[in-house]
Amino acid sequence: MKFAKNSISYSLIFVLLIFVVFSYLRVIGQMSLDLYFSFLFAVAITTFNFILGVLSIKLSYKKSTKKFLILFLGGMAFRLLVMLIAVFICLKFLELRGNSFIFSVFFLYIFYQIIEIFYVIYQNK
Repeated sequence: MKFAKNSISYSLIFVLLIFVVFSYLRVIGQMSLDLYFSFLFAVAITTFNFILGVLSIKLSYKKSTKKFLILFLGGMAFRLLVMLIAVFICLKFLELRGNSFIFSVFFLYIFYQIIEIFYVIYQNK
């Protein structure tokens, strides 16, 4: 149960640490501005998605199994749609590096999904 309470904090601290490292690399001139913004927007989109996921888990917790599945999986489908639209808008209208942006979104999305799964599993114990 302790992991479930701290997993969200640990994951946000991990992403914040990566952000600080990338910001430092940008300040000392080792990273280009477009690469930095690609990572920054990927972090913003996936972290917002993660926060919505945690809220949907907390909202659906201690409800019946049917309501939990509807809220959690329906929320996941809605979040994927919102994330797809956000990624499309970022790629279409902002001058981001496509490869690094997509890779960052993919990596952070998988990372946050693993944390969400652990959170749901350990929430029930």
